[in-house]
Amino acid sequence: MDSIAKTLSFIKDAVVFITTELKHIERMNQFISTNILTYEVAINNLLDTIQNLNNPLYNQILSQTTLCSIISLVNAHVMSLKKLVIKMTKWNNNIKAGGFRKIRALVRDRPSVLSEILFQKLLEIKPLLFEICQIEKNTLGSGIRIRHPILRAAWVLSGSNQVNDSSIEKNIMIENFYTILKKEMGGEIKKSESWKKAIQQMVDQIDGCAAGDPDNKISISELNEFVIREDKTTLRQILKDYVSSSSISQESSSLTPEKLLLLGSSEVPEPPSEKLLLESNENSSSEKGSEHVSSEKDISITLDKPDEDMVDIPVSFNSTEVNHSSKVEIPTCEGYGSNWPSIKLAEFTVPESQYPHLELDFIDIECVARDQGWGGTGHVNIRYQINEKPIEPAFFVDRNKSPDNKYKFTINYEKLSSGDTVKMWLSCPSWNGWRAKVDFMTVRATFD
Repeated sequence: MDSIAKTLSFIKDAVVFITTELKHIERMNQFISTNILTYEVAINNLLDTIQNLNNPLYNQILSQTTLCSIISLVNAHVMSLKKLVIKMTKWNNNIKAGGFRKIRALVRDRPSVLSEILFQKLLEIKPLLFEICQIEKNTLGSGIRIRHPILRAAWVLSGSNQVNDSSIEKNIMIENFYTILKKEMGGEIKKSESWKKAIQQMVDQIDGCAAGDPDNKISISELNEFVIREDKTTLRQILKDYVSSSSISQESSSLTPEKLLLLGSSEVPEPPSEKLLLESNENSSSEKGSEHVSSEKDISITLDKPDEDMVDIPVSFNSTEVNHSSKVEIPTCEGYGSNWPSIKLAEFTVPESQYPHLELDFIDIECVARDQGWGGTGHVNIRYQINEKPIEPAFFVDRNKSPDNKYKFTINYEKLSSGDTVKMWLSCPSWNGWRAKVDFMTVRATFD
């Protein structure tokens, strides 16, 4: 009888415990539904601020001891909150599953404790938001209103004495753009005179592109009015148009009236075709006997050089699939999702351009990738390795963000060169039911 009484007592205690904790679940859901919007806005603001500050050009400014301490503190709190959210997500899945998984989740992680920890973590984030916003304000100054990150970086490099001004001298902005370009090109700028002229032309165009007349100063309004295509993500890409127009205008200005007449036009000609050049040379030879006319040929060779070359790269690839129970084929690497079940996805070698004067700018890799199509998403990932360098993540497959399953990522000239070998792997979580597949892949190299 005593054993039965004890058993009944245990059951009673368990029922009371479960009832109490289920009420805490209700309170936690109520807390999340009523307060999460406020904290979500705060966390999104924190994300925007971090993205604004996440620029290698600001490293020297942010390396001050005080700022480093605050940034490290923010990192510690955010990582702690991330771990808690992951834990609560798993806990919530177990609660929804019901049965033994639900009871085990209630016993291991009591909702009353979880809700209290969540509340405290969110409270700790709010004051840090103010601190990090102050760092952003002090670092970016009035440049925080500049929309494009490249233009904003040029403003910030002007220094603390000018970063809060409403306009900055053109010559300072030109120097800052040159600094950014040098950083993008790995510390050395080839054909520097052409790039300098391109920067000068771009800054001249920015000056006066708002309501006011050109005044040898660059304002925030002018920087925001300056139109940059969305696909231009680096200063080098932005300046390419100016380098091309500058080169062509210089070459065209070297044409004398006699040369223009020889080409059959009183205006600046378009680059002549190879057939036209041959016919022109043959006619000149027949009329002038043994005389050799070389100047026109020299001009045509200069004008006939393309400013850009795109090459489709052959890829060793077949439709590839991996699941939660597959082998781990990827070499040891670091980062979330790195050493999961995986398979080698593709391999290719970066070619050289057929035009010796062009250099590799970047390669674009496009593919169709998918996960299991149900449940969680955002964990299947593709990683790549250049030669024997460390393996890096390319992207994570997230069907919520990319419902068409199409993905594109870029590797620029700072990381690879012609002749490099690139290997790619497809990784899948080791959780039951997870699967990853890539159906299609193309790789294209762009030279300029």
